[in-house]
Amino acid sequence: MKPHNIIESLSRIVKHHSEKPALRWRKQEKERVYTYQQLWYQIHDVAYGLQKLGIQAGDKVAIYARSNPRAIICDLAILALGGISVPIDPLRSKEQIYELIQHADIHSILIESPGMLEEIQYLLPHMKHVALLTGRSFHVGAVTFDTMVQLGQTVSNDAYNLPYPSIQQQDPATMIYVFENEQIRALTYSHGNILQLVHSLSYLIPISVEDQFLSCLPYSCFIERLVGRFYPLLSGSSISHLDLKKGLYPHIQDTYSTVCLQTPESLHKLERDLQQDIAPSTPLEKIIPSRIQAVMDRFYKKPAPKKLGEHLRYLISIEPLSDPLPTIEGHLQGSIFELFGTDDCPVIAVGKSLEDEKTFIPLPSVDVRVSTDSELLVKSQMIRMEELCSDPDYESRIKSGWLSTGTHATLNARCHIQK
Repeated sequence: MKPHNIIESLSRIVKHHSEKPALRWRKQEKERVYTYQQLWYQIHDVAYGLQKLGIQAGDKVAIYARSNPRAIICDLAILALGGISVPIDPLRSKEQIYELIQHADIHSILIESPGMLEEIQYLLPHMKHVALLTGRSFHVGAVTFDTMVQLGQTVSNDAYNLPYPSIQQQDPATMIYVFENEQIRALTYSHGNILQLVHSLSYLIPISVEDQFLSCLPYSCFIERLVGRFYPLLSGSSISHLDLKKGLYPHIQDTYSTVCLQTPESLHKLERDLQQDIAPSTPLEKIIPSRIQAVMDRFYKKPAPKKLGEHLRYLISIEPLSDPLPTIEGHLQGSIFELFGTDDCPVIAVGKSLEDEKTFIPLPSVDVRVSTDSELLVKSQMIRMEELCSDPDYESRIKSGWLSTGTHATLNARCHIQK
């Protein structure tokens, strides 16, 4: 039987892969690892701690963090309580953050560090619950992560029961805020939306329990959370967290990462860096005709540069690429995937570069068609839910179950999308 919610799905992974690594990160130059069993216990402790603080099912809890392994732990703990997680991008203006908090009616917020708390504490005069993922603060009422865990550990299972077994697929899981044309939009996604995406991705970007995802995008990036966090954890893979302060590609070979999500901008920069690294450096290399070099390259594949990763088999761009990446493709042992989606349906199709054209293959759960004016229309269980939606144009975007994407495209004979 299919799982009813994200936490129930995770519980099945824990049951079958309890000793497999789930999260990896570095602290004080030492690698730390949580197995799936340890992750499960930590989620319960944090959930019980949040519950003891007064957070209940249906409450919206903000997560103000860049990239931290405790962010996904708290996110899953919120979902286990039946709550709704609301990630906030730290790069947003203070005015937008304040507007978001007021619009979502948030009374609880989890913040990555004391420094980040100091930046926005004047925006939180009426916040009931403030908790830190790392460190401690002199802010009145700010609870540390360790305190949350300790509170949870003092609660017996008989005293509190986490409500996740009763959560259904149609129940809201997360709210994503988008600012467009000086207007705020709240996009609500259910447990069913996310589970359907995880299931559909497995057909076009298959992964296994041996895969290790490299997490280096901000936690507020919705595609990063869906494809870079939920997808691997609900598939039994592991996630390696990268310290963003040290750059995107420091010693990837040490992490043995096999899958990495990136923005198109980062991938194009990597392409330029690799081109400089492999540019002819000796007189002999410079005088070899390009055609002869091309033939040699067909029979001898240069080892992957360390900055690309010796074990990397998938590079995933969170958006379609504007230009090809021939140098990366020549060194990568696997594939480059491009995700195509909209705010209302985050992943519609997965693309690969072909000879003269680029096609995007719709996910198995996505039906596509083109209107008379060449606009791409989509029907899927992954389209965000209408409840809790503040977008006045929502009903006009969907007619008879078909979502207007606002993108012009054509379909080939196999119903693949050509943009």
